[in-house]
Amino acid sequence: MVIFFLQYGCSPAVLPSLQEISPEYFDNWEIYPPEQLDRTQIKWSSGNGQNLAELLLGFFKFYSEFNYQNVMSIRTASVIPASYDQLGYIRIEEPYTRENVAHSVSKPWCFTAIKSRIQNAYVALYSSDASTLDALYNNRPVATIPASFSQNYYL
Repeated sequence: MVIFFLQYGCSPAVLPSLQEISPEYFDNWEIYPPEQLDRTQIKWSSGNGQNLAELLLGFFKFYSEFNYQNVMSIRTASVIPASYDQLGYIRIEEPYTRENVAHSVSKPWCFTAIKSRIQNAYVALYSSDASTLDALYNNRPVATIPASFSQNYYL
């Protein structure tokens, strides 16, 4: 979800679709080891100037509003319509097999819990004082995790 957000959910994109800018490494469903990818031949640069805090807030906003009827395609860096074999409430296309890598989110209560946590995180970050986001921007620890956190939430 992070990769897809950085490809599609923020503007301009932070990450490209490697399949689109270097298709020679992704022909015929063959998987090439990452060391074979000639990074010097990739001609792509992001013009995104958002800081970490803005990207984090944008991530939660994007997925709070996302239409989960669609498929997140890292292969194309775009949203594509769901096909009959892409079951589940969250659909993320595996770039090679094109199967849904989030197929385990198959129960409505599970999807509701995930989406609820995403929306709660967005509201909490959006309404938090500026020091919390400022701490993220300046790479300082935001705060210690309260002892009760691990008792009330699954990590």
